[in-house]
Amino acid sequence: MTTSCMMGINVMLVSFIPSYFIRFGKVSTVSGLLNSTVYIGSSLAVYGLGALADSAGWSFILKFLCMVAAIGILGSLICVPRWKKFLKENG
Repeated sequence: MTTSCMMGINVMLVSFIPSYFIRFGKVSTVSGLLNSTVYIGSSLAVYGLGALADSAGWSFILKFLCMVAAIGILGSLICVPRWKKFLKENG
């Protein structure tokens, strides 16, 4: 269920956010950057989390993923004012 939700969020981000950059002619660039970060993160997670689970255990993995999610939420919240300003100026 979580994986399906994250896939849905990825599709929404990759398809909606780049459309705000039509005016600058950077739709493909933004889409490519978003896609590349998603796939790089997925690749690192597959091998990195497996290696980490072998050495530190699954309870550490769960704590680590919660920490990464919290950092992601914090980063997103920090970007909200800047995104709103961008939308106001260019939307």
